Amino acid sequence: MKEKKDWQSYEELIYQIYKELDPVAEVKMNDKILGLETQKERQIDISIRSNIAGHDILMIVQAKNYKKPADIKIVGEFDSVIRDLRASKGILICSAGFTRTAKEYAKRLKIDLYTAHDASKVDWQTEIQIPVIKKV
Repeated sequence: MKEKKDWQSYEELIYQIYKELDPVAEVKMNDKILGLETQKERQIDISIRSNIAGHDILMIVQAKNYKKPADIKIVGEFDSVIRDLRASKGILICSAGFTRTAKEYAKRLKIDLYTAHDASKVDWQTEIQIPVIKKV
């Protein structure tokens, strides 16, 4: 059996968090969605589809398991995907956090930034006992 790569385990952690946060929503991992502008299939780490007051909502989540904070380039690339899919919301999660300029840019674009850590992993030094997602 093939061992999972770190990034795959990280995406699965984020997927499990969102499944638990909204058990009614349709949450998919490694989703493929056709871009409305580019007419190209886009790979989405986690998609969340829901219906609020009769309106279909699509949220997309990009999970980055990086050793260094994600920069403004990552935010810009993700924004282009959000626009291409006409997603209602974009959520970018990076294990190492984000640079100051990435945070400022994401705020202007209304992209939510988070960090997430698996508290069951030995390499994460904290006292928390459950998976955590933190807004940055």
